Amino acid sequence: MATDSELHGCAAEAALLGSDPQKAVALCQRALMLDPHDQIALSTMGTAWRVMGDERDEALNGYDTLIQTFELEPPDGFADMESFNAELNAWLDRVHPATREYLNQSLRGGTQTPDQIFGKGHELVEKIRGRIDEAVARYVAGLEEDEKHPFLSRRAQDFRYAGSWSSRLRDCASM
Repeated sequence: MATDSELHGCAAEAALLGSDPQKAVALCQRALMLDPHDQIALSTMGTAWRVMGDERDEALNGYDTLIQTFELEPPDGFADMESFNAELNAWLDRVHPATREYLNQSLRGGTQTPDQIFGKGHELVEKIRGRIDEAVARYVAGLEEDEKHPFLSRRAQDFRYAGSWSSRLRDCASM
């Protein structure tokens, strides 16, 4: 028996793709015994529960409470988000590759910037990052505390980005 939670998570994904959500849940539970915060196992288990119509999906994923949208204020120097986005879009036109998507990316029918864009010193990116930081801080502050929930139990006031990039989809009508 494998002792690596990642192996169990991959097997669970395969079981789910093979239309066996019960087996996927069992494999996810094994993965979570090894690593209670394994994101692949948690997401796959939530998906399997959703496929099965199991109410634990909502308890885990909190579609009505954990998923939120935020309207960002225009960064300093911009009257509205439309003018900011137009300027940011012009810069992104220059940094997006002219090729199709990379094979190792999940994005299809578009492009993704190849490198991190936060922390590289571009003024527009850092301005929008500041607004995103504010929204994330508001979101985290508004989360309830729940030591038994796999996501809420890790609630903290500080956060960091694991990655940052721009994705663009092409108009499907033009493909």
